[in-house]
Amino acid sequence: LEIYPRYILKKMEEKNPYRALMGPEVEFYVLGEDGKEDNGFYMASHPEDALELLKRELLIEMAKIGIEAEVMHHEVGPGQHEITFPARSPVEMADLVVFYKKFSKTFFNLRGYKVTFMPKPFEGLAGNGMHVHISLWKNGKNIFYDDGLSEEALYFIGGLLKYAPSISVYTNPTVNSYKRLVPGFEAPVYLVWDWGNRSVLIRIPAYRKLNSRNARIEYRAPDSSGNIYLTFAAILKAGIKGIKNKIDPGENFNDNAYKPEHAQRLSTLPKSLYEAIEKAKNTNLIESRVKERYLKLKLKEWKEYEKYISSNGFDVNTLKITKWELAKYFYR
Repeated sequence: LEIYPRYILKKMEEKNPYRALMGPEVEFYVLGEDGKEDNGFYMASHPEDALELLKRELLIEMAKIGIEAEVMHHEVGPGQHEITFPARSPVEMADLVVFYKKFSKTFFNLRGYKVTFMPKPFEGLAGNGMHVHISLWKNGKNIFYDDGLSEEALYFIGGLLKYAPSISVYTNPTVNSYKRLVPGFEAPVYLVWDWGNRSVLIRIPAYRKLNSRNARIEYRAPDSSGNIYLTFAAILKAGIKGIKNKIDPGENFNDNAYKPEHAQRLSTLPKSLYEAIEKAKNTNLIESRVKERYLKLKLKEWKEYEKYISSNGFDVNTLKITKWELAKYFYR
């Protein structure tokens, strides 16, 4: 039981001195029978969003079994969509995302559509991320707010920035994950934070003035291709370690992080699954027995990919979406 990912997250919740609330933005593509996407764009409505009426039906079916979504809308990519749910405890939210992925696939498949949550299914189009919003509460108070962003929030950010490379193998757990984490398409690359800035790793949402209800951070690296219980556990462990050790996140990065002049001076996330495995080896944020077994599985996955790449004449650092990836990850 101790190495069961859901149990690990549950025990972390119980031992956590704070009550965590988490809210992921789950992105996915929906393709028609011909394998093609629609011509929609960010926040498109019908008729550009050809699936708007079908998505309403999906939300109605979910509501019938007591699951209320917060927002569901068209994303940047053609045929790409996003759903969010009201913030919940980590285990509750992880359970809900696991259920939603299965439910939505069945719903759309029965109507002749294919759904993929694969991080980067198409070259040249936006990838599917799972930005995770986090707040911590104690005695009914949001500790990330103190007439603005609190010290605890800054330390939490500091912990995430410090350990981001080490937890990437949990938050971005596939070969394909790292083909999403490239400059452009609003995917994070550099270990910096800012207010309302979609080019950074950690963003403070700035849609409205910060208050005790909405103060939170948004960790933009994750995708939903792996074990979400380990994803949430790694994020919380890194952030809370930041609070305990008062890790300074440095100044906010008030610029477009993708500008070429920043490339040489900013630290980055791992550039491949193999690099993420190596970064995770010396950091014990996840229970050691779980970490050892998990990293063995991930190394096996990487070696399978290396073998495919070698036998097909690709460079191991290629950003091309290979048939191997599509076969392994498309229906996750």
